[in-house]
Amino acid sequence: MNNKLPAIKMIAIAAVFFALGYFISNERNKSERPLATSDCTETEPFLPFIKKFNDDIQFQKHRTLFPLIYVTYQEDNPEKTDTFLIERNQWEPLFLFESAEVIMKIVAGGFDDSNNCNSCEMTVVVEGINYGDKVVFRFLSDDKRWYLTTFENYSL
Repeated sequence: MNNKLPAIKMIAIAAVFFALGYFISNERNKSERPLATSDCTETEPFLPFIKKFNDDIQFQKHRTLFPLIYVTYQEDNPEKTDTFLIERNQWEPLFLFESAEVIMKIVAGGFDDSNNCNSCEMTVVVEGINYGDKVVFRFLSDDKRWYLTTFENYSL
């Protein structure tokens, strides 16, 4: 019985650390990633927001939800993607309108897990005209404001 006591203590300690990590992670996600409300009719107009988001670096950082979800192609296999989380201290400014040689599409709405349209989401797709650049910015409305939630880079 005495031989099993150290193993039981180690399991108990590991369980406490696991539970504590899970609790901290959930609390952090609740505080940094607001869920969209069901009615987004009074959300600020998107086009003035996106212009300011592009032009004002401090505003951009304030309106980005951290950790920011970042999706990109795998270095060794461009047919597969990797997903990373960018923390606030790793953040670098993003420029949506860097060049006149891009096509930008803004798609209103998104779909939830039940395939219902969600008008509280906006997607901005920026594609290079003469080269293989493609980036996707996903925004979510919360408390009548837009926030960047996901940045996807599919540039070749």
